[in-house]
Amino acid sequence: MAQRAAALRESRRAGCLQVSKPRRPRRLLIAAGLLVLVLGAAGWALQLALSPPHIAEVVASQVSSRTGRDLRIQGRLDWRLLPTPAVVAEDLSLANAAWGSQPNMLHVRRSVLQLGLWSLLQGRVHIDSVALAGVELLLETDAGIETIWSGDIS
Repeated sequence: MAQRAAALRESRRAGCLQVSKPRRPRRLLIAAGLLVLVLGAAGWALQLALSPPHIAEVVASQVSSRTGRDLRIQGRLDWRLLPTPAVVAEDLSLANAAWGSQPNMLHVRRSVLQLGLWSLLQGRVHIDSVALAGVELLLETDAGIETIWSGDIS
């Protein structure tokens, strides 16, 4: 330690100053690494807590209770956090009315529901946008002019 102080005094007298390497880039790398680690752990914990089969069960029961029709998710169901929170589902079917000509009123090959991050943080689910691909929608009426899409859906 004394030798280093003496060397520093000598270099100052000689007109040159030793500059130590800045530690800021190293600290930033450590902070970034810790952030990635924490986000990865949070994503893993969310994946365990909100497993796709659980999400499918909740969504199907909510749709069925509100429409009176069975919703089946026969394909992959997953959720993602980045770039925005979203639920992605494939091969969805909504049952038709009992008098309908086909078993399904609606079939969707792929759907993406983008969720509001702020509302999720507040414990609410708010759907910001819906993207559908491969949609087959059957709209028909019975002899009494009852439509398959009528009813109180709230």
